[in-house]
Amino acid sequence: MQKRKILVIDDCEPLLEEIRDFLTMKNFKVITAIDGAHGIQEALSQLPDLVICDISMPVMNGIEVYKTFEKIPNLSIIPFIFLTAKTQPEDFRMGMQLGADDYIPKPFEFSELMLSISKRIEKFDKISKISNTKFNALIQTPLVGVFMYQSGRIDIINERFTEITGYNKNELDKAKIAEIFKNDKPALNKLHICIDGGAESIRMKFYILSKDNQQKYIDLFGRFIEIEGKKSIIGNIVDITDLNILQSEHTNSTPENLKVQMIDDVTATKQHLSNFDKLKKSSIPIDVSLTKREKEILILICQGFTNSEIAKKLFLSIRTVENHRAGLLDKTQTKNTASLVAFSVSNRLID
Repeated sequence: MQKRKILVIDDCEPLLEEIRDFLTMKNFKVITAIDGAHGIQEALSQLPDLVICDISMPVMNGIEVYKTFEKIPNLSIIPFIFLTAKTQPEDFRMGMQLGADDYIPKPFEFSELMLSISKRIEKFDKISKISNTKFNALIQTPLVGVFMYQSGRIDIINERFTEITGYNKNELDKAKIAEIFKNDKPALNKLHICIDGGAESIRMKFYILSKDNQQKYIDLFGRFIEIEGKKSIIGNIVDITDLNILQSEHTNSTPENLKVQMIDDVTATKQHLSNFDKLKKSSIPIDVSLTKREKEILILICQGFTNSEIAKKLFLSIRTVENHRAGLLDKTQTKNTASLVAFSVSNRLID
């Protein structure tokens, strides 16, 4: 069983070494940091199972460390125990009111520390188990195959995914993704671009080779997400091999000469712009007040740029761009990017 990781942050080196030695004897993997800033760096790179942090430290104290953790999704869920030499009731209340899991005054017995650690990890495990149960129940839909692609392999699947591809979880661990994708380079490249953060989502239609060597035409949708610090794609697949529309569209084609069909927001946008071309010339504009920044972002959205591309062009964070995009959808009362572009053109929000 993999050792649990505990991050200990304290500027008192003798105490830091004592805690490290004690927890190492208890079969934990211990990561130490001599100040708050170093502790945050270690937490981001190591993703510990629990954090023990002193409150009174120079440069960045424990309260500031905790508040920083709360702002970072991957760190905010980690059990957090405060250590402090302050024993006043108001100090205790302040630590607990912040949301910390425990507050241990110095000096303390190691048995007391061990009891707190055990309780916090046990509680966290229960919560994780409930979350995993709910997640598994959510993905077990009979309608679409659900998957998670991570670290170069398909890591999580549901029963429908197995029905479509013929591969169960153990077989997928051994199978090469390129073989399942029939070495389809455009499809594989699209997958890799998304997981590298170059696109927020992908949708494509392509052929796969099932375990029993049957060619199947698949419609795949996936979205980029970080899970426990790992770049991942969570998505679904639908078997559209037998659809009449597919048969009529490709009666004179063979799987070998069909190209991967990519469907994205840019394509949908062009379709909407075509439909709204006459409306653009004749409609009465609706007055929607936009800030200078919103108009800059809207222009780039209409030109087909993704959030990450817009962020780079305007020197903004992706989160900021996402917030502006959501604000634009709200102001224009549109539901998606394509509708936003069509609305903006027809109502002359941009030139």
